Amino acid sequence: MKKLFAAVLLTTISSFAFAEPFSVSSSYDVAQTLSGAIEFSVDEGKTASFSGGYIKEFSVTVTPGNEDQVILTYHFVADTGDSQYETSSAVLTDLNKETVLTMNDQTFSFTVKRS
Repeated sequence: MKKLFAAVLLTTISSFAFAEPFSVSSSYDVAQTLSGAIEFSVDEGKTASFSGGYIKEFSVTVTPGNEDQVILTYHFVADTGDSQYETSSAVLTDLNKETVLTMNDQTFSFTVKRS
């Protein structure tokens, strides 16, 4: 039982110790009302987020896909006082290449790099 506990503990510690860091360059344009760019630093499987001004939440999570791709999950919430916007999505994206997502009057771009 002690060996099993030690093995589980070692696996858990090593998974945290070897989490790969990523940098995410992002930009947004919402209804030609809100626009901006945010740089995130995030460890694989963790979430990095920003809030301020009209942006109530802008968060990203990066999960490794294969050697050259990752799964980027993002959540965006903004409130201009006149309008509210909320968007969430997950996309398989190539490392070091810009990915542009357009949904109705919202456009997001992301570039994910290994740090």
